[in-house]
Amino acid sequence: DEGNVLDSQRVLYGEDAIAPNEPTKVGYAFDGWDTTYTNVTKNLVVKAVFKQNTFVVKFIDFDERIIASSVVGYNEAAIAPDAPTRNGYVFTGWSVDFQAVTEPLLVYAQYERAIKTVTLMNGFQQIAIKEFTYQSIVRESALAVYPEIEGYDFVGWYQDEELTEKFDFGKA
Repeated sequence: DEGNVLDSQRVLYGEDAIAPNEPTKVGYAFDGWDTTYTNVTKNLVVKAVFKQNTFVVKFIDFDERIIASSVVGYNEAAIAPDAPTRNGYVFTGWSVDFQAVTEPLLVYAQYERAIKTVTLMNGFQQIAIKEFTYQSIVRESALAVYPEIEGYDFVGWYQDEELTEKFDFGKA
């Protein structure tokens, strides 16, 4: 396959040559010889034939669902599917490198919780901006902002309905 001589034989006219041991090649399987070497009637060069090993690469989402699957040749790169999405999370990449595949691979999508912004308002005046991870429990004490308005006692923060699905505002 790569020009290396594995064996050289003198064979009588009409006789058969004897094949050497099957050669090996990393990442490939021996697939036989390129020509017959029985009933030899002239000088022959017989070459080893190899076929490339292939492997299945599966891209898997957080819920164990297979996003994509492909067959990749030895030492070749798999092609990743489009970045998956997950409500409340940010896709950060894949779990393993798949640029030079040498075995079957399971490649998992990696995520981090999204950061959401809470804007604390006093009427139309912005008092503070706080950031929290998606679906975290936000205690009033975590907000650590208590506006003072003359003639009024602060009793808590009003939760806009849009935030209901993003945060659980618990009492502290």
